[in-house]
Amino acid sequence: MKLRSLLFLPLAASESGPLVHVLNGTYLGRHLPSFSQDLFLGIPFAHTSLLSNPTSLNTSWGRNPPRSAEWPGPTCYPPDPVAARVTNITSVSADCLNLNIIRPSPSSLPKDKKIAVVVWFYGGGFADGFGADFNSNYSYIIRASVAQNMPIMAVTLNYRVGFLGFPGGKDAKSQGVTNLGLKDQRMALRWVKENIAAFGGDPEKITVWGQSAGAQSVVYQLLAYYSHGGTRNKEKLFRSGVMSSGSIGIGNTWRVDDERQENSFQKILNATGCLGAADALDCVRKVPVTELWEKSSEVGGIFTWHPATDDDFIVKAPTLQVLDGEFERDVPLLAGTNSEEGFAWAEGLTAATQKGVETEEELRQILKGRFPLARNETIDLVLRTYPIDGPSPPYAMPTPDPRFCEALEAVGMKCGAQYRRLAAIMGDWSLIYGRRVLAKKYAEYGIPFYSYRQVAPVSPHTQPSLEKFLAEVKC
Repeated sequence: MKLRSLLFLPLAASESGPLVHVLNGTYLGRHLPSFSQDLFLGIPFAHTSLLSNPTSLNTSWGRNPPRSAEWPGPTCYPPDPVAARVTNITSVSADCLNLNIIRPSPSSLPKDKKIAVVVWFYGGGFADGFGADFNSNYSYIIRASVAQNMPIMAVTLNYRVGFLGFPGGKDAKSQGVTNLGLKDQRMALRWVKENIAAFGGDPEKITVWGQSAGAQSVVYQLLAYYSHGGTRNKEKLFRSGVMSSGSIGIGNTWRVDDERQENSFQKILNATGCLGAADALDCVRKVPVTELWEKSSEVGGIFTWHPATDDDFIVKAPTLQVLDGEFERDVPLLAGTNSEEGFAWAEGLTAATQKGVETEEELRQILKGRFPLARNETIDLVLRTYPIDGPSPPYAMPTPDPRFCEALEAVGMKCGAQYRRLAAIMGDWSLIYGRRVLAKKYAEYGIPFYSYRQVAPVSPHTQPSLEKFLAEVKC
């Protein structure tokens, strides 16, 4: 879901604005009169350096003068040039852990009422994104919540991605610098829990909401820091979650120290001149961060540097951990997806492999490349489960008609039968199956779980259902 852009509006810094006193000192924010909202932007929630764990803030500055929170802080790598420009981002840094708070102006709320808080985790396949991106803006949602007399405030944050956020290999595991992006998120949640009351938020009513990788992050935070015995160092950092286009997790078959991760790390060492160094990670940390990002992006890409089992933050494969009941059991969830999201996976896989998918053998090769540990008989079973001559859906994405194919081809995508078959397989694997596993486990424990499906009106497959629904509700 795209959230409309607001933070890019060319507003001059104000000489006076809303002030908030937090544990470390006072922040000066910016009032947004067109929305009757206050913005507090670029607030640090933790410190970190390259390929290091985040640490708590240890500085204070009092109340006079206040520190400015009028503009977004530096982003983590990689910056999107267009998004950075329109959101007034002026710097990129390895020390990028800052957040943004958007709240209704206190004058528009009942006096002394603490309001619910949404903490947003952005998507991007754990490969890109940042908290002040226009896709993370909440001003319109907050305005709607006030109009419905259910006011909320929102927190968006930066977390590290790619190799800088999810380094793999034996060295990273031995030094305990794994799943850094998830640890960044957790530090932000701790900061929000401790400080959000000063902004008018209710620390007992925090909801984590994420899209795609951000939705997967919601589950990772439910699984965080369980031991192999099923016990957990309890931290009640949020009370509910919303997962948009996400599932249990994409790291089900990955360990941070397995052969694939180690080989990719060795390639980075070779590319940066650190191969053979006595302390490989220390050598890599001395590489200019822009160069390190570029070199690491050339090795493995989006399917390599993402959350993985590390015997610390994630103690076992996420699906197995859920099935074993080792997750926070008092957090209701709302989870769902858009119709036909498997097309995004199909497009990504064919682009990454630069292979066509016109024949079943080409489809087989793409699946084997995506699931390298799968046995041949497993791939055969998948292909039999999604027969080429079966009705679509469910065995393939919708049978093409001229409008449907024209829409896909207009954005450079394909529309053949094998391509739509790949889309159905990947959509079910990446989104539907994991959500159903989670929902069944929640039902087993009696935890509230709500599912939805967002129907895209532009699809010829879904248009009749949408028109019927609109007629029934007299719209």
